[in-house]
Amino acid sequence: MSGVAAPGLTHESVDASVPLNMRRAWGEWGLASSGKTGSSTSSSVLYQSILYPHSFVTSLCEAGRRSFTLSLNTSVSSNNLDLLHIRRTIAMSFTTTLFTLGAMAATAMAHGTVSGLTIDGQFHGGFKLDYYYKKQQGQPIPETAGWYAENLDNGFVEPNAFKTADVICHKNAEPATGSVSVAAGGSMAFHWDTWPESHVGPIILYAAPVADFASIKKEELKFVKIEEAGFKAGSWAASDLVKSNNTWASTVPATLAAGKYVFRHEIIALHSAGTVNGAQSYPQCFNVEVTGSGTASPEGTLGTALYTPDEEGIVWNAYGDNSAYPIPGPKLMAGGSSTPTTPSTPVGGNSTTPITTPSATPSTVKPVATPSPSAGSGDAEVPSTETPADGDLPETFTLDTFIAWLKEKASSKVRRHARQF
Repeated sequence: MSGVAAPGLTHESVDASVPLNMRRAWGEWGLASSGKTGSSTSSSVLYQSILYPHSFVTSLCEAGRRSFTLSLNTSVSSNNLDLLHIRRTIAMSFTTTLFTLGAMAATAMAHGTVSGLTIDGQFHGGFKLDYYYKKQQGQPIPETAGWYAENLDNGFVEPNAFKTADVICHKNAEPATGSVSVAAGGSMAFHWDTWPESHVGPIILYAAPVADFASIKKEELKFVKIEEAGFKAGSWAASDLVKSNNTWASTVPATLAAGKYVFRHEIIALHSAGTVNGAQSYPQCFNVEVTGSGTASPEGTLGTALYTPDEEGIVWNAYGDNSAYPIPGPKLMAGGSSTPTTPSTPVGGNSTTPITTPSATPSTVKPVATPSPSAGSGDAEVPSTETPADGDLPETFTLDTFIAWLKEKASSKVRRHARQF
């Protein structure tokens, strides 16, 4: 995700430059409104987590290390080496770090967007989140087939919003200025920049006919389901996408009538869908012109009527038996596909173009056995509980051994200072 703020900004200086949804998220974490709940250091780290997600863990762990080092140095310099105090110092410093990691995990995790399409071996770039900032700054945006959307946090549309326009083509979506062409019966590959393995679920493709790309009204689009893939052969469609270099290839029905369409490619993540409003919809729209001699033009469904928040398939326990999983939404059109196509190798494009194409048959990897200690076995490594005599910690050690080592280091430091006087 792109950012507009530089490292080191605190909540006093960054509020005006950070998009509203980011400031709202900041407020929800209870860390921004007045600065009373955290120092400017923590504010800087957390803002960097929003704007620089890949360095989030590193920054947070560094903050935890500094906190621990500062507390420990204070203890040593004051000769305050009480066992309970040191235990608390260690626990508080790293518990704070781990707690913050857990609280931020859902937001920091990158769900991804479609970076482009491959049709007939040619790569076509999609809408990038960077373009949002260019638009805000009055800069020109490249013409793409991918619709504009403001899912700046790589976020999702929740089931409670399925009756709103956001579910059609994502948050505040606007029609694309460009388009791509594909033949009926041909295939097109959707390339996601990333997708988390934990976000299992179905992948669905819809097509809504339009008279002209320049006069689209998204609320009036009626979508026909032309492809669906759920749980098959022990694997979710989203998991197959991850295995295929975050790429999903779809086949356009050979019978689909020629014309202009808005294609709606969607992943529904079910990792939290065991309760109502737990599923996550990630729709992405594209302007596509279909060529060929097909004549099928079935009646579609409005985007805001595709799903209900409590229907089976939207509410689903993905950690049980998934063999009978019902893919949500309207019925698949006659001639539609329920079997994914092997992704093709894209040609041309830009730096977002995938440079490798996964094999249709994954190679067999032999699992490496991990020995576990058994009763009576003398090979298992046991942490040392003895105080090191040579001044160095052993390869493995217990907390008590570590504390004893700290005390020894501190006392030797005191003796060295005493000899100087």
